[in-house]
Formats: sequence, C-alpha cells, structure tokens
Amino acid sequence: MGIAKIKENSEQLLVGIEQLIEQTGRQVAVYLNTRISRLYWAIGNYIVPEIQYETYSDYGQQIIATLSQRLTEKFGKGYSYSAITLTALPDKQWFIDKLNKSIAIAQQNVVAGEEKELAGKALKILKDKINKKFKLWQK
Repeated sequence: MGIAKIKENSEQLLVGIEQLIEQTGRQVAVYLNTRISRLYWAIGNYIVPEIQYETYSDYGQQIIATLSQRLTEKFGKGYSYSAITLTALPDKQWFIDKLNKSIAIAQQNVVAGEEKELAGKALKILKDKINKKFKLWQK
C-alpha cells in the first residue's frame, strides 16, 4: 500500500472517530444537564415541605443558609445560598422557564431524529410532572 493511500485511510478514520467523540460529548452534556436539573428539583422537593413553604421567612432563610454552608463544605461549588433558594422556590414560572431552556439546549445538542423525538417525549413527561407538582403546592 502506498503512502498516499495510508494517509487517505488515516484521514477517513480520523474524521469518523472525531464525529464519534463529538456526538458522545453532546450526549454526555445532555445527560449531565438532565441529571443536574433532576437533582436540584429533588433538593427543592425535599426542602420545601420541611420548611413548610416558608422560603422567605427568617426560619426558612436560616435553614437554607445552614444547608448551603454545609453542602458547599462537603460537595464544593453549586450549593450557594442563591442556588439552594432557587431550588426551594414554589414559583411555577421559574421552573417552566428553566425547563424550556433545558428543552432548547437538549434539542440543540441531540442530533439524530430518533433521539430528538425521544428527548422531546421525555421532556414533555417531565413538564407534565412539574405542572402536577405545582397544582399540589397550590392547594
């Protein structure tokens, strides 16, 4: 085999491998974004009933400040007072805006049509669950 043929085959392999790496990177980003959003949602679901929906009261603020400090000490960045406060807000519009932003990011990052369709269905289910959760909060 000649040097030109080896270079051509190597280039084709390189392009294919680069595409695999980039596609996997996009899939990982979507997965991580989804898991982190679910984590913060779960944290909020855990906090709000415990502080009896008193996110803005002195009691609620003190609890959140303590949680923030302890979580930051143990797990590092991502658990600031403002981040924890946002998870504990029973504010439907904030969650809907956050979800819509996540949907837009997911749709940009998912390439294949079938994956895009599945991601859309999963996000619709999540959005429906959020709406049901807020109906319970408002009672």
